[in-house]
Amino acid sequence: MNSKSIWNDQIPEKDGVKTPVNDIAISPDGSRVIAAVGNRVLLYKAENGDLIESLRGHKDTVYSVSFSCDGSRFSSGGADNVVVIWKASGQGLLKYNHSAPIQRVAYNPTMMILASCSDVDFGLWTPDQKQVTKEKVPSRITAACWSGDGSMLAIGMLSGQISVRNQQAEEIMRFERRAPIWSLVFIPDASSPAPASSSSGAGTKGQGTTIGAAPGTTQGGGASSGDVNRDLLVVGCWDRTYSLYKLSGNASKLMTEKGLKYYPCSINYSGNLTAKSSYLAISGSNRKVTLYSREGAKLSEVCLRDAWIWCCACHGESDLLALGTHGGTIELLKMNFDAVHALYKDRYAYRENLTEVIVHHLVTDKKVRIKCKDLIRNLSLYKNKLAVQLSDRVCIYESSPDDSVDMHFRLRKEKIVISDRREEAVDPARKGNKAKGGLNNKSNLMAIASTFLLFCTGNVLELYSFDGQRQKVWVLASNALCMRVDGGPDGREGVLLGLDSGAVVKVFVDNPFPLEMTKRAASAAQVDINIYRTMLASVDSENVLHVTDLRTQEVLFTAPNIVSACFNTEVEDLLCITGTDGSISVLSGVRNAASSQVEDAGATQHGLPHSIRSSSGLPELQEQHIFGMALGFRGQKIFCLYRGSIIGVDVPQSSNMQRALDAGDVTSAYRIACLGATEADWKLLAMRALRGNHLSVAKNAFARLKDVKFLSLIDAIERRGGGATIAASKSSSGAFGADGKSATGAAAGGGRNRAGAASGPTNGSVAGSGSGAANAVVVPPLDPAWQAELLAYEGHHQEAAKIYARSGKLDEAIRLFTDLRRWEDAKMFARNAGMADVSDLTAQQAKWLQEINDWKGASELFVSMGQFMAAAKIIGDNEEEGWEDALLEVVRACPLDDLDTLSYCGERFSTLTDTAFAKETYTKSKDVSKLMALYAKRQMWNNAAKLADENEGKFDVSIFLPYAEWLVSQDRYEEAMSAFKKSQRIDLAKKVLEELTANAVAECRFKDAAYYFWMLSKETEAELQLMAATESKSVLQQHAQQQFEYELKADLYFAYASVHAFVTDPFTSQQPEMLFQVARFIVNSLGTSETIPLGISKASTLYTLARQAMQLGAYKLARHAYDRLSKLQMGERKQEEVEVEMLLVQAKPVRDDPDHLPVCYRCGSTNPLLNPFTNKFAMGDVCTNCGHPFVRSFINFDILPLVEFVPDPSISDEEAIELIRQPPPANNGKGNFGAGAKNAKSGAAGAGGKASNRAGGGWKESKADGGSGADMLTLDDNDEGDSRPSAGGRGGGRGGGAGAGADAKKYHMDQGDGDDDDAVHIAMGVNAGESDLFTRCLNLTLEKQKAAYTPVKVDAGTLLSIPRAEVFVCRPSGKAPGKRATFYRNMLPDIPVAISQPCHRFFHQEDFEFAYLSGKKCPYSRLKSVGEYGSL
Repeated sequence: MNSKSIWNDQIPEKDGVKTPVNDIAISPDGSRVIAAVGNRVLLYKAENGDLIESLRGHKDTVYSVSFSCDGSRFSSGGADNVVVIWKASGQGLLKYNHSAPIQRVAYNPTMMILASCSDVDFGLWTPDQKQVTKEKVPSRITAACWSGDGSMLAIGMLSGQISVRNQQAEEIMRFERRAPIWSLVFIPDASSPAPASSSSGAGTKGQGTTIGAAPGTTQGGGASSGDVNRDLLVVGCWDRTYSLYKLSGNASKLMTEKGLKYYPCSINYSGNLTAKSSYLAISGSNRKVTLYSREGAKLSEVCLRDAWIWCCACHGESDLLALGTHGGTIELLKMNFDAVHALYKDRYAYRENLTEVIVHHLVTDKKVRIKCKDLIRNLSLYKNKLAVQLSDRVCIYESSPDDSVDMHFRLRKEKIVISDRREEAVDPARKGNKAKGGLNNKSNLMAIASTFLLFCTGNVLELYSFDGQRQKVWVLASNALCMRVDGGPDGREGVLLGLDSGAVVKVFVDNPFPLEMTKRAASAAQVDINIYRTMLASVDSENVLHVTDLRTQEVLFTAPNIVSACFNTEVEDLLCITGTDGSISVLSGVRNAASSQVEDAGATQHGLPHSIRSSSGLPELQEQHIFGMALGFRGQKIFCLYRGSIIGVDVPQSSNMQRALDAGDVTSAYRIACLGATEADWKLLAMRALRGNHLSVAKNAFARLKDVKFLSLIDAIERRGGGATIAASKSSSGAFGADGKSATGAAAGGGRNRAGAASGPTNGSVAGSGSGAANAVVVPPLDPAWQAELLAYEGHHQEAAKIYARSGKLDEAIRLFTDLRRWEDAKMFARNAGMADVSDLTAQQAKWLQEINDWKGASELFVSMGQFMAAAKIIGDNEEEGWEDALLEVVRACPLDDLDTLSYCGERFSTLTDTAFAKETYTKSKDVSKLMALYAKRQMWNNAAKLADENEGKFDVSIFLPYAEWLVSQDRYEEAMSAFKKSQRIDLAKKVLEELTANAVAECRFKDAAYYFWMLSKETEAELQLMAATESKSVLQQHAQQQFEYELKADLYFAYASVHAFVTDPFTSQQPEMLFQVARFIVNSLGTSETIPLGISKASTLYTLARQAMQLGAYKLARHAYDRLSKLQMGERKQEEVEVEMLLVQAKPVRDDPDHLPVCYRCGSTNPLLNPFTNKFAMGDVCTNCGHPFVRSFINFDILPLVEFVPDPSISDEEAIELIRQPPPANNGKGNFGAGAKNAKSGAAGAGGKASNRAGGGWKESKADGGSGADMLTLDDNDEGDSRPSAGGRGGGRGGGAGAGADAKKYHMDQGDGDDDDAVHIAMGVNAGESDLFTRCLNLTLEKQKAAYTPVKVDAGTLLSIPRAEVFVCRPSGKAPGKRATFYRNMLPDIPVAISQPCHRFFHQEDFEFAYLSGKKCPYSRLKSVGEYGSL
């Protein structure tokens, strides 16, 4: 980690006095820097430090500057009490004043809100605000900052107080320090995923927490949707301390306090996603900028200047740091953080947040986080060991050596201390191998082995034991540029080093002499060796790749424009390379490559020369279409580093396997396939191996495919000795060690001299990998008989029979076809062999069929011979399972003129329950009369009518007319209506339905009447669709009005059935709340109309309403109902009862229980219990404020929390449904409505969506004129309690935002009923932090709605944001032009709602399910199929 000065600017002195830089800021995109100097605001280009403008907007010293969240403007404030807002280009926009000097300005990081702070107050400015409201403070403000999500503003004062405010400037909490607060900054909470982190979790010292395995953790670095603001507040106080506070609710908790040796003047937080670094930059009186971790651990000193550094600013994405000093220096620095990571097989370790190590298991995708609380300088992984180099020590962690996926790393007790002095290389012979000394802190290369640590500084390589004892020192020929452990037995590992001289050497930890493996002209920047130590790949400083054969020291090939190369750890001749442009490719067949040198660097593509692609003797190139830096190549996976994250990419091995098969190397092909091959590749390998008599490979391949058929064939070949004995082939590379690599001869040229000198190939060295084809065991071909058997297994029966015939085994060919029951093929082969008489085969076939009792096969044989009647009788006489299908096959094969056979088959089929077989038979024989007789016998009138249509002239559709009349005589009216329709007598069908309706009303069967009226509405709708293209608009409107009246009557009769039962039955089980809602629905629906449907008693309805109102505490409504009831004609007994009740209600208070007042879920208005019908646009059972129809449950008639909306006309119903069904965005802007609804269970979320309101529902009390002083109760037509918007008026619930919430809240507070109204507020979402897109559309609709009710219109974006679980769709049942679906949204998702699609009626889900399961049908439409009764 280091810093580089990009540019600096020195402010000239004025009258010999230096001008300090008071504040500095960097634009969000990192392109601009602004500084407060004197009474000027200086605007710089961040790229080169050019001064763009020197802005004069203040008359006195400028103290503070700040950029807006989008960088489009910035602000400044100073001692002249003025705040100036500027465009990004430097043009002034506006000014506003405070009454005291401006000490701090701070823009909200997420929205356009500016906080301006002075000595005595602060204010919040927004672009749409004409006047800034200011809040007083007890002391001068010296610091201010916003939280990361912009929800909180922290203000620090000279008195040491810290006040935390919300966006409305309301104080959330306050706490104090001992000295003035000079700097504040919010940082992400360490307990939640940091922005720069790719994982979450926490670990204690020496231990890590596995990420992704523990419950409650979150993978991928994202917080769950339910998280709230969890930022921490960093406080820089002039008692020379750095403090960290956790803000939760209305309280603060001190997490950390660190002492500083200077006054902190500025604290800034920076987080870089790509570099995975986050830190705090603190500047102050020590004239330095110092980097700290979030826990307060000192990481590094960035710079030292000649004066106090008053201010500094960080830009995380570009790692820029701007500073300003008291001496007038403005400087921009570039922070450079090197990537610190290590990879060993499937484990990858990398540095995060500069002080944490993340170990990622790339196969299981588990992660562990290790917190070191110090700057991590280097990492090394080997087997189960992890070495972490910190500023002053090296910590060693280890996991279980027996579990390759164990991620529980434990800190060893030993630590190696790093000293500050330079250790000179000493001669171990003179000084001692175990000389104790501190490790050089300038060591730039580190590697860990099983029992040792290696450090390399320059050309000195040191070996340390884990207890810190130095064991050996090697002095290399030149400085080492790269180092990696190359495996080996524990305590005898080898280490590869690339030197600046171009040499690649190998050092064994138990050998004092380095071995030179190869040498090139340019420095060796990166090296790797293949699994058998026979080839070495090195990339020099000029980005040229050299692949060297270590046995012969021959350069196999070179390639320019390469930055890294790594061999596959399982296949010796696969090499992954990374080009200078970041492209990644795989070279296969490296071991067979010829020497090649490419001179023309211009003839390259993606960093590789064309010759590598075209030459047949050179490796084959496979471009992977991925970018990054390849770090490892294991099996079929390439592990590459891309934008700071490690990713694993699968490499297809099909071409490599095909190449091995083409070379005849089946064993190598099998080894490559084991890395990762498709099912087709395994099939190809298995068949090629079996044909080549490689039975062991074929068996393994077919076992992988789970192909039992071919495994049985291989087993038969092995048991009968048909295959060759294949010796187990060994790799020519020698035996393998414990780590899967060759343990014999790992040095250059294949061997290693124990005396310490490099040697060429020896008898004990690796002889070379060689070609698989050259070493393959020669096996004899497969026996012809087995070749024929193999072809038969593959389905090539003709070819198999020909091989049998050519080998003189004709009996086997015939047997092949007889086993397959291909008798014709068997007879053909017999004739070709000279057998003229094949009667023996026929006899054999018949005998075989008799033995196995195969009547079906016998019938097929008769059919093939043309004896159809015999075949039919064999099948008909047996009547075993499946005889119907077999007899049908005889019918289909029988010629048309064989009427006897067809007649016999038809008679047999007539006995079956299913008439499909008989129908096909009679249709083929054209015997229509028998088919019609069958339909009549079975009373299959639908099929009979269809048959009459198909045979026009022989039958008439009137066949259904007598059937319908018979159904009427049997009192099966609904079936009769269907039959009348089929006979094209729609008039008779409708007449039957009208008579049923009239009888039901006359007999007081109101539920049946409702059902018949609903059916009439459906019939009218069907007629309307038929007339849409022929009739005039007026006629269509009349039919539409008639349909509406039918539906209204259906609803009224359905509801009145409960009222009638209550009045007439001596006992009732119906709940008072249900009867109360039913009566209200009927009265509101009838309205002021004088025309009341036949059978509905207005007196019974009002009587029921009054009785239930008295019982439920709605005394005001009871008075009104009894008053209206007294004006109606009733029986004498009922009249007396009503008069008594009227006397009783006079003793009750003149008010209604507010818990029963209905709330509109569209506008949030509290409605009276009965519609006063003062608004001509709100007639019926609708909201008196907005006219939205109340959607009721058609079981208990509660008001459901549903709001109607319509998609934009340009969006079809299908498109709207698809948009709703798509998952909403991760952050759709929804408020906290759900929680509010739960808290309002006793209020607005109660049964029927009731809410409390003490306004009175339109009733007013007054004194009578004339001096009598009598109390009067009157119904006001313009009731203020009805027309005034209730909680959320235009912003309640899911349909209301915060737009009218404040006014609504004030109105209810004025009513003096705060407790009940709070429930309404919560239920309607008035206090929600923010509103969703649907709320905005609803508010816009309410604003535009002048008089008549208008549904909420939404666009595609709003549809996409609505959760599908909250949307219900009433799909149109017909296909009338222009008729669209109706959409509803459930504003209280905690109240489950169900819909019956055929009738478009809603219910409480629990009630509907109980009713449906009880009656096995819809309680309203009586249909068994109710469609999708839930939401989308």
